Amino acid sequence: HEIRRLEEDTQFLNSQLEDAIRLKEIAERQLGEALETIKTERELKGSLRKELSHYMNIGDSLYHSPLSVSLDGLKFSDDAATEPNNDEALHEYENVFAKLASTIADDNRISTPKKEGLFHPAPSLVDDLLSELNISEIQKLKQQLMQMEREKVNLLSNLQESQKQLEQANGALSEHMEKVNRLTENLNAIRKLQASKERQSALDNEKERDSHEDGDYYEVDINGPEILECKYKVAVSEAGELKEELKTLKTEYQACQSRYEEERSRLENEVASLGEKLVTLEKTSYVDREEKAKLEKELRKLSDVAGESQGSLSVAQDELVTFSEELATLYNHVCMCNNETPNRVMLDFYKEGKGGRSSPEGRGRRSPILLTKGLFPEHGKIDLSDGAPSPVSSIPSPVSDHRREPMNIYNLVAIIRDQIKHLQLAVDRTTELSRQRVASLELGTVADKDKEACMEE
Repeated sequence: HEIRRLEEDTQFLNSQLEDAIRLKEIAERQLGEALETIKTERELKGSLRKELSHYMNIGDSLYHSPLSVSLDGLKFSDDAATEPNNDEALHEYENVFAKLASTIADDNRISTPKKEGLFHPAPSLVDDLLSELNISEIQKLKQQLMQMEREKVNLLSNLQESQKQLEQANGALSEHMEKVNRLTENLNAIRKLQASKERQSALDNEKERDSHEDGDYYEVDINGPEILECKYKVAVSEAGELKEELKTLKTEYQACQSRYEEERSRLENEVASLGEKLVTLEKTSYVDREEKAKLEKELRKLSDVAGESQGSLSVAQDELVTFSEELATLYNHVCMCNNETPNRVMLDFYKEGKGGRSSPEGRGRRSPILLTKGLFPEHGKIDLSDGAPSPVSSIPSPVSDHRREPMNIYNLVAIIRDQIKHLQLAVDRTTELSRQRVASLELGTVADKDKEACMEE
C-alpha cells in the first residue's frame, strides 16, 4: 500500500513537472512574441523619429507659438499609478499631426516667417513621445515573466522535495525488503527445525517401543539441549549456505538481465539500420526501374529511327543504282554515235544487264568496286584507232543483295562521279567530231566554188 501511494505521488509530481515544463514553454513563446513586438515597436519608433524629423524640417518655416502649443499636447502623464493607453496616445498623436499639418498650411498661406523666429523642439519631448508608446504592454509582459519564473522555482522546489521523498521511500522499501527476506529465512529455518523435530520424535517413539521390548537398552535423551544446539548450528550453517547461493543466483540473474538488455538494444539497432537500408535499396531500385524504363523507351525510339534511316538508305541506294545503269546506257549510246568501241569490260557488263547482278561471277567481279574506287585507273584511258582517248565507263550498278550501309552509298556516289567524268569526255569527243564534220563540209563547198570559178574562166 505504501509503495502504491509513493507511485501515485511520483505520478502526480511528474504531471506537475510536465505542467511546469509546458508553462515554461508557453512563457518562452510569449517572451519571444514580446521580443518580436518590442522589435516592431522599435522599428515604429524609428519611423516616427524619421517622420518627426521630417516635420521638424518642414517646421523651420513656422512660428514658435503654434508648434509649441501643438507639441505641448503630446506630453503623456508621468503618474505611476495610471498606466497610459496606447490606442488613445496613437489617436492623439495622429490628431496632433493633423492639426500640425493644417497650421503649417495656414501659416504658409498667411505669411512667410522670419529666420529669427524658427522653433527647435526640445529633445525631451521627442524622447517622452517615443519611449511611452507601449510601456504598459512591456510592463505586463515583465510581470508575466516574473510570475512564470516564480512558478518555475516553486515547481523545481516541489520536484526536488518529491525526489527526496521518493529516495526516502526507496530506502524504506529496501529496508522492508531486507526485513522480509530475513524473516522468510528465519521462517524456513524454523520449518526445517520443526520437520527435523518431527522426524526425531518419530525415531524416539520407535526407540521407546524397542526399549520396552528390550529392558536392558540404554535410553538417550534426544530432546536435550546439546542435541538441539547442534541442530540449530546445522540449520544456521545451511541457512547461510542457502543465502550465499541466493546471492550468487541474484548476481547471475542481474548479469543475464544486463546481457539480455544489451543484446536486445543491439538487435533493435541492427533491425532499425536494416530497415533504413531496405528503404534506401527500395528507393534506389525504384529509381533504377524508372531509368531502365526510360532507357527502353529511348532504345525503341532509336531502333525506330534506325529502321527509318535504313529504309531511306536502301531507297537512296536503289536510286543510285538505277542512275548508274542509266549513265552506263547513255555512255554506250554516245560511243556508238561516235563510232567508237567502249571498253570490253564495260561491254561485257552491259551485255549481262540486270540479270548479271545476281550471278556469282558478276557479283565477284563487281563487289570490289563498291569497296574502293582505286580500280578505275587500271582500266583508264586507251588509245583508239584514230588516236583519240576513249573514256572507260565504270561499272554502273553494285550487287543488289549487299548490305545497305553509308559506305556503300559513298562508294556508289564516287562511281557515279567517275561515270559522269567519262561521259563528259565522250560528249566532248562527240562535239569535237561534229566540229570536224562541219569544217570538212565548209572546206568542200569552198573547193567546189573555186573549181566552178576556174571552169568559168
